Amino acid sequence: MKLTKAKQINILILEDDLYYNSLLAQKIQILQQKSDIQNKVNIHIKQFNIPLDFLHTVKSTVSENTSTIAFIDYFLGYGITGLDIVYLLQEINKNIKIILMSQSEKTIQNLKEPFWTNKNFIKIIKHDYTPDICCTIVENHIKNI
Repeated sequence: MKLTKAKQINILILEDDLYYNSLLAQKIQILQQKSDIQNKVNIHIKQFNIPLDFLHTVKSTVSENTSTIAFIDYFLGYGITGLDIVYLLQEINKNIKIILMSQSEKTIQNLKEPFWTNKNFIKIIKHDYTPDICCTIVENHIKNI
């Protein structure tokens, strides 16, 4: 029987609401226990609530060879928006999958930039079921690698 090494997938969460940050991480971590995912990938989650900490880590750990999904809140404080982070991530790694989240429906609807049509970018409105949607995004990404 040939054993294949499980691929690593990095999940980066940048969310200033600590409760929501933890909730999202816990929901995604549970995916690792699913039998169809368990042997295929190792999910490595890194959580951040300060944008500069996130950027320092991303610059040193994200590469074109690493499968990475970033969940980013739009309103981060510190004079920085999630959109600022998205632009920086696109410069670091064009293959990174980015999910930009906001509680403001108006903010999400008004984001009209050319790269939004990229299959690696998703914008979603935060609701009670958003963590489940985020898990589905991760699960679909894993099935396609």
